[in-house]
Amino acid sequence: FQAVAAAAAPQLHAFNARELATLAHAMASVSVLDEPLLRDLAGEIGPRLHELKPRELVALAVAMRQSGGHARLRGFLSDLGTHLHERQGELTDAERFVVASSFTRMGLPEPVDVLGAASRLL
Repeated sequence: FQAVAAAAAPQLHAFNARELATLAHAMASVSVLDEPLLRDLAGEIGPRLHELKPRELVALAVAMRQSGGHARLRGFLSDLGTHLHERQGELTDAERFVVASSFTRMGLPEPVDVLGAASRLL
């Protein structure tokens, strides 16, 4: 998979936002941590975060947490958090918990309201 990901790197600009998010998720799923590729992916996805559906944003947050490369992607993660915050009304309570957990594990502030979600579950 690492060879496939490396071969895709020069072509990232040709991918749409969903394809880029899927690639990031796939990399994280198989524990492929190629930091230069991860930075390139973040650079390509960042300006197009608005194109992603809320669930795709959640999956991207999980992928970034799983990748372990988040320390070098603070600006991208801040933008991702902003998009998640703005669209949190479209997330289920379970998705809010996943987002909050992912951001907390990365040492970042939770971009969504989990207290409201918790009170609804109680």
